[in-house]
Amino acid sequence: MFSKIITKFTITFLLISLIPISITSYISIIKSQKALEDSIISKLNILVTEKTETIANIINDRINETIQFSSSPELKIILKNTNLLYINKSNDDIHKSIKLIDNEWIKSKGNTKEAKLIFNNPLSKLLQMYKKSNLEKYGEIFVTDIKGATIAMTNTLSDYYQADEDWWVKSYNNGRGSIFLDDRGYDASINTIVIGIAVPIKDNKKVIGILKINFKMKNILDLIAKAHIKNTDLLVLARTIDNSIIVKSRKINHELTPIEKKIMMDNKIAGYIDDIHEGHPSIMVYKQVKISFHSRIPTPGEKLGISGEKWMPTKWFLFIDIEKDEIFAPICSLMITLISINTAVIFIVILLAFLFSKAMSKPILELIEGTKIVGEGNLDYTVNVKTKDEIKKLADAFNKMTNNLKLITASRDVLNKEIEVRNQIEELVNIKIRQLEQANKELEEFGYVASHHLQEPLRTLSSYSLLLREDIGDDLSPRAEQDINFIIDAANRAHRVVNDILDLSRTGRIELKLENVDLNMCMENIIKDNQILISETNAKIEWNNLPIVKGDSTQITRVFQNLISNAIKFQDDHNSHIKISSKDINDMWEISVQDNGIGMEKEYLDQIFLPFKRLNSMTKYKGSGIGLTICRRIIERHGGIIIAESDVGKGTTFKFTIKKKLIFCNS
Repeated sequence: MFSKIITKFTITFLLISLIPISITSYISIIKSQKALEDSIISKLNILVTEKTETIANIINDRINETIQFSSSPELKIILKNTNLLYINKSNDDIHKSIKLIDNEWIKSKGNTKEAKLIFNNPLSKLLQMYKKSNLEKYGEIFVTDIKGATIAMTNTLSDYYQADEDWWVKSYNNGRGSIFLDDRGYDASINTIVIGIAVPIKDNKKVIGILKINFKMKNILDLIAKAHIKNTDLLVLARTIDNSIIVKSRKINHELTPIEKKIMMDNKIAGYIDDIHEGHPSIMVYKQVKISFHSRIPTPGEKLGISGEKWMPTKWFLFIDIEKDEIFAPICSLMITLISINTAVIFIVILLAFLFSKAMSKPILELIEGTKIVGEGNLDYTVNVKTKDEIKKLADAFNKMTNNLKLITASRDVLNKEIEVRNQIEELVNIKIRQLEQANKELEEFGYVASHHLQEPLRTLSSYSLLLREDIGDDLSPRAEQDINFIIDAANRAHRVVNDILDLSRTGRIELKLENVDLNMCMENIIKDNQILISETNAKIEWNNLPIVKGDSTQITRVFQNLISNAIKFQDDHNSHIKISSKDINDMWEISVQDNGIGMEKEYLDQIFLPFKRLNSMTKYKGSGIGLTICRRIIERHGGIIIAESDVGKGTTFKFTIKKKLIFCNS
């Protein structure tokens, strides 16, 4: 008795406290994780946009600087005078004379009289002064005339003739002129990125020469290498032409992941995605730099820096990765805190349940023990109950009875009176036991009442959230609206859980209305009520000559309804095939409901009848997990049992029994 009371109180108190605590904790963790992830992604998107725009602005500044320098009047005068030397000469003669100088230049590696004259002419001196004004910014600078011959340079070039190189041809663009950017990549000798910019020099919209400046992009290198967000962040600037890394923020052995390569191959502009770096799950944001470059590709027969080089269009992408473990570290701390709080609450609940049940059961146990001792003949024993209730009165009556027993004689009349008194005492004990059972029943109904009264606060929470959204109106930010939607959704889910608890409670409380139930009629009513669902899912339901049983028609129909609904729901496709059959077993009918659904592991066959037990994701298969619990309660109240047989991928068969001569069970 004592252990049963403690067990009942403990379980009841735990359920009442644990369900709302678990729901609240789960919602808090999910919302916190989502909010933290959104915040990090937002910050990373702002950072990657800022970095790519800065890179584009730096390169555009270099382009504008090159264009401005190419507009120099002094430069145009020198070029026009140089181009006059080609007048009255055929293209063949011009080409032969240029190639003659070019071949000697290449052979002597620039150690020719012509090279020295060009290196020391006034325009070269001007270019050299321009370069020396900022050596960390400028690399090689040179100018060619309209035929591609070098007329000025800051360093002795590897060849004299440039018109046979791909970059010059694309910049000259058949006399129309075009800006050409070549991505020369990371130069280890100067420890920075180099970008070459070729700009046509025009006079009256006519191309008269080409200006080429190689810029040292150390500021881009610093922009990436010195960026720091978190301990595990990694910034990578990569090019599409060969899926190679230009520069990265940390000196680690890192290569582009397949996801990063696919993003560049698909030429995506910007976004974010989950990735794995160095074996750790991470969040990655990316953005394309809004500048078009050209990268050199290996070409058979090419002579680097001289001729035969080919340049293909390429794009730059910036990737920023941060490991999820670092991002969600605060969530782990929150979970530890919630677990600690929940553990403390559970301990307190168990302690209160123990103390409460002990206080209720102690006087009853003392009375029972006294009855046993007196029944064994010890009439000197006195029951000492300190409570001030009916049990105290019962104990006093008991003590008085034992007193009287000591005074009576062994006569038959006295003995009969003693028997009568004992019967009265036993009746009083039975009354108190029934009162205790009633108290236990009221305790069980407490869960029903508590669930019932939880509905109104949940409806109020949902309604006032809707009113709040309407009151704020257009002033409501997207983030605030999202938070309100989370509250409404959580309240609705909690409301559904409460309704399911009430539904389960009603199933055991409603009195059965016994009558003859034709199971064939039950099936016809179910088919009629679910005609739309059956049609939409292409379900096929078969039965034949089901028996007539004695039971509650509404509740037996509900068992069939729940089992058939589950059979249709848990399908990988819309081709449910459900067979209902019956079998005569002695004084029982065994009813089988067989489907061809997804099935389940055998180890879970007993667990599926527990309240709120789910084996599948709620997002894929809707429901609270209470339907099979209700089925079991209905069948057990009809004096039968229900079991499940299943194989994964081969479907499930539910079997339940109903006695032909029903033994009514109302517990």
